[in-house]
Amino acid sequence: MPIRNKNLDVFRDEIQKLFAEKISIFEIAKKFNVHYTTINHRLKAWGVFKPYVSATAFSNDQIEFFRRSYGKVTNIELAKELKVNLVTINKYQQQLGLKKKGSGNRVVQTYNPFLDESDESEYWLGFIAGDGNLAKTTYKITISTTDEELITKFKKFYKKPVTVCEHFYKVLSGETHRIFTASVQNQLIYEYLIALGITPKKSLTIKLNKELSSAFVRGLFDADGWIGLERNEAKITSASPALIEQLKTFFFKHQIPTSPTTKGRAVDLCIYGKQNIIKLFNLFYSNASICLERKKERFDLLIK
Repeated sequence: MPIRNKNLDVFRDEIQKLFAEKISIFEIAKKFNVHYTTINHRLKAWGVFKPYVSATAFSNDQIEFFRRSYGKVTNIELAKELKVNLVTINKYQQQLGLKKKGSGNRVVQTYNPFLDESDESEYWLGFIAGDGNLAKTTYKITISTTDEELITKFKKFYKKPVTVCEHFYKVLSGETHRIFTASVQNQLIYEYLIALGITPKKSLTIKLNKELSSAFVRGLFDADGWIGLERNEAKITSASPALIEQLKTFFFKHQIPTSPTTKGRAVDLCIYGKQNIIKLFNLFYSNASICLERKKERFDLLIK
């Protein structure tokens, strides 16, 4: 019968070594003929183990391991590897927003509408690069816009359930403005975006890992672009030096000269002159399947 209060301090080095080798608490307890709670208590007293770890206390490496492994191995195997109980695994799954699916709670996600590289999917990649957000600890992707029109178009593009929220905020003038967000949880899309270079906290570092398309730049322009009627001017703003360089190369390829202007961390990549604006209009809207109508209308006014 296991002994509960056996003095294990004399075996401290050996027990810690076994624990470091990922031998389970139960196996260690059996080896020393003690109850598993005794091993828990001693490891905790020695500062090497907390028997009940909250999900929020996981390290970044543990978070990454959880993301890679959840749904690919059983929860029991996952709990054993992370040295937590099944209750903690279930709580952590909920915190990460991972959906339980079928026997064994395996994750099944096979839907990624971006893979076809169509005009519409490229447009939304560009918009996400501008006004999108990838959560740091879940597979949540969110777009934000003041144009309800775009939320409707995104829902039509995604074809699966989308969580839409409406928010209100005040600007310095005291006026109240409205903003919409649309969010989805999808591991395949999340990892696809990261592989392309669209990452959490992307604003300073984003660089697309493929050649820019006109649809992508159109989506980016609808997110972070502006067109002025008085000066025959259009611009795209970004705080990522790498993306600015990619945009300069893209416009140079299409014989549209650009002029960068630095504003703090951000850069306005400006295009001046009516003839260049007409080139930009043709580049953006020839055979375009999707756009933000109000910006296209400003182009229409400018090139008349």
